[in-house]
Order: sequence, then C-alpha cells, then structure tokens
Amino acid sequence: MGLGIFFQVVRDNLSREFSRKGLEYYRHQKFDQAKRNYQRAIALDLDAKTYYRLGLLYKDLQEPKLAIKEYQSAVQKERSDTLLPRLKAYNNWGHLLIHQSGKISKVYPQIFRNLMQIYSFLKIKFMKSFTLCSTSELMQRFYCELSKGGDQITKTEALRNVQLSLLRKQKSGNCGNNLIDDYSHPYHWVSFILIGNGL
Repeated sequence: MGLGIFFQVVRDNLSREFSRKGLEYYRHQKFDQAKRNYQRAIALDLDAKTYYRLGLLYKDLQEPKLAIKEYQSAVQKERSDTLLPRLKAYNNWGHLLIHQSGKISKVYPQIFRNLMQIYSFLKIKFMKSFTLCSTSELMQRFYCELSKGGDQITKTEALRNVQLSLLRKQKSGNCGNNLIDDYSHPYHWVSFILIGNGL
C-alpha cells in the first residue's frame, strides 16, 4: 500500500514537471518541445490542465480538430482541482466551433451544452453565490439571441438586446428561465462586455 502511494506521488510530480516544462517551451514558441513534454505529462497523469495546454498549442498551430479533441479530453477530468482548466477548455472549444463553421447558428446546440455544463460546475462549486443565476440567464439569452439573429446580428447587438431585456424585466420567450427572479438591477449584467475584434 505504502509503495503504491509512493509511486503515485512520483508519477504526479513527474507529470507536473513535464507539464511545467511544456508550458515554458510553449511561452518561448518552441512548439515541438512543448508538445513532447505535454504528451509525456499526459502519459503519466491524465490531467485536465495539461490537456487544456495541449489544446492551446494545437490552436496556435492552426490544427482546430486536434485542439477540440484535447479540450474534450480536458473537460472529462473530474478532479476537484481541475475546475478552472475545464471551464477554459469549454470556452475555447466553443470559440473553435464558431470559427470552424463561420456561423454561430450551426454550432449553437453544442455551445449551449457547453454553457450548461459550465453552469453546472459553477453551481456545484459556488452554490451560495446568487449572481450565478443571473449570469446563467444572461448567457442563455445571449446565445439564443445570436442563434435567432443568424448573420444579421452582431455579438455587440445581441449582448445589448439581452441587457435591455433584463433591465426592462421582459420575458425571454424560448430563451432562459423567463425571469423567475428580478435581474433588472445593473449589478447583474453591467459587467458583461465584449473584448476583441470578433464583433
């Protein structure tokens, strides 16, 4: 028993070291060395953080299918210390799906599933935080607004429409929870902004 625990600790430490080295190589844009180290780390310990980092590397190498595969592997790891890399993997997976298809309406169902999975992680992790419900409502409405608008609506317009609907206490139709609670106070939605040039 003691020997088994010892070997597991050694494997975990080696895996972390390979992952750390891989990240170092990645930051210096030495992608081949980074990939080798990440793969060695994964061979020793199937860690969500390393899968996520390997996904980032493939994304930078313009290999979206391989990146998505690594993100999918990352989100399946359910250790308590892997929440943040799993959330990041879900987020990046959604971005790649949109970039691959060119239209958000084509990938909306998968993005919505990812969003719900993220919400369930957060709900379990931070059960007492009342802001999660309003965040979930806003995000559900945001992606629904984008899918309904197709190519005719920008992300900026979609976010603005959703924020106004919450401010005015409007029902959401088929999107969201139809305002079970009052989220009209700006506290619930004013901090959401869009960053980048993909508007």
